[in-house]
Amino acid sequence: MNNELLQLLDRIKGAKLYVTPHGMKVYFPYVLDYAPRKVHVKSYFAVVNDRLNLFVKVSSKDCSTNWCKMETARLTELLRREFHELLYDCEAKHRKISLKVRLKDNIRPLSDNIDESSVKALNFLCGMKISALIGENQLQRWLISIRLAQCRFNNDRINHLIAFIPCDLLENYQTFLYKHWQDPNCCITFFGIEQLSHCNDTHYNTILDQINEETMLIVDDCHLFKTPETNRSNRIVQLASRCNYKLIMTHSLITGQIHDMYMQYRILSETILGYYQWSDFSKKHIIYGGIDKKQILCYKNLAHLIDATAPYTYAIEANMPTKQSLDIQTHLCNLTETQENHYQRKKQELIRKIEQGNFQTYDVFRWLTEMQKIACGHIPKLSCRTSWSTNKLSLLNQVNSTLPCVILCKYLFEINMLTDYLREENCAILTDTTKEERMVELIQFKGREKKYLISTLGMSQSYLKNIEGPFEVIFFSLSFKFSDYQRCITLLENNTQKGAITVRLFFTNTGVDRYIQRTMEVKNDLAGEITSLFRDKTGLKQFVEIL
Repeated sequence: MNNELLQLLDRIKGAKLYVTPHGMKVYFPYVLDYAPRKVHVKSYFAVVNDRLNLFVKVSSKDCSTNWCKMETARLTELLRREFHELLYDCEAKHRKISLKVRLKDNIRPLSDNIDESSVKALNFLCGMKISALIGENQLQRWLISIRLAQCRFNNDRINHLIAFIPCDLLENYQTFLYKHWQDPNCCITFFGIEQLSHCNDTHYNTILDQINEETMLIVDDCHLFKTPETNRSNRIVQLASRCNYKLIMTHSLITGQIHDMYMQYRILSETILGYYQWSDFSKKHIIYGGIDKKQILCYKNLAHLIDATAPYTYAIEANMPTKQSLDIQTHLCNLTETQENHYQRKKQELIRKIEQGNFQTYDVFRWLTEMQKIACGHIPKLSCRTSWSTNKLSLLNQVNSTLPCVILCKYLFEINMLTDYLREENCAILTDTTKEERMVELIQFKGREKKYLISTLGMSQSYLKNIEGPFEVIFFSLSFKFSDYQRCITLLENNTQKGAITVRLFFTNTGVDRYIQRTMEVKNDLAGEITSLFRDKTGLKQFVEIL
């Protein structure tokens, strides 16, 4: 595409060509009067992922960082409109060659000390500049990504590697990388995925300024990028747009809904799916309906998504090790009188709201969440917070196991309730609020210094694969999404340590828990079933009445 880049010299007045170690760039003057403030505007075209891209950066010592950021966004949008015809003309000529051909690469893989399935994956990845790697074994994904980075560095494709890893695994990945890539001469930056959501602009801009066409981007657990409009998603897309080499990895591209895959491939390149905005994707592939016309009823044109993503996606062949045999048992209890009163009151409030027709999707899920919280022991406006009202605690007495026990909860208040009941000195706690102590707590549990390991379902449960048995796992409460439960069960089945594992599911006799139990049996989401009822107010009311 450098031919199109050279043509810009003749078509843009005052344009100049610069050949840098990172490739060719065409700078052009764009001067605005910001007097009395001194403002510098840098604007240029460069080729990234074989596509002509416009870059604008506004800097000033007289203006705030936030103002420069907003002005950069404004000028970028303005210049894109002004150069629309020029960009479209270059792109139209270039599209005569298919995208997968333009993004081909050809480097020799480093296949030392890796198994056969990893060699096959590496051969595929070395043939493409951008790709998605799917595999259940996280350490295997990590090793493949490191070998790929080594190959590209040795072949002078990259001089900088940036790895985006979930915060709780960042230190593990860093240690793993330096173990398998000793004394790398390549510049390597590690960054927590969750940090992208809230790190300040100065820190983020420092990372952004380090990226060029010879930077490789690795994103593990890329399914953590789902909602296109969030700050986290916008930032990773902006960072990725400057890289020629990108690898995203996950155990499953679709952990919830089919449209989750939009963000995964948007990170790689917007040209893969052919949609530059989320609204374009949703119009083409999602059918909305329901009372507020905002509910996803079904999907369409799925064949296009499969065909478009296949050339860039590799699923690691599973070695199919012997799965851990799990003894899954269900335990049931009744609500207390206090719980029953609050539960029925909350249910009647929801029914009245449905009858009035004055509700949105989030209203129903908010009410159902409140009902489930009551079933789990949370009583609204209870004056004494240490006086929990639930018979689920008595189920722990019935189990009365001497084995180490992992207890998984949906809500944070349940952790407080369990530590009060089981005594804090006996409990290792893993939550988002205990980031600094996580490793210490996990070591204490594995070393049998503490009998209980209590965690929320929202946390990464990768530790379940490496706990030496025998031990028990108790689902004290369950999510509305079957995938949250299935993810934990899969990790337990892949546990490589010796010893039997018993899984216990705690339910109450409420309608909410009965539906969760039923949807688990058919491997479906309660959330999805409720969403499908939004097209019928009468059906939704009948559903709530029997909860």
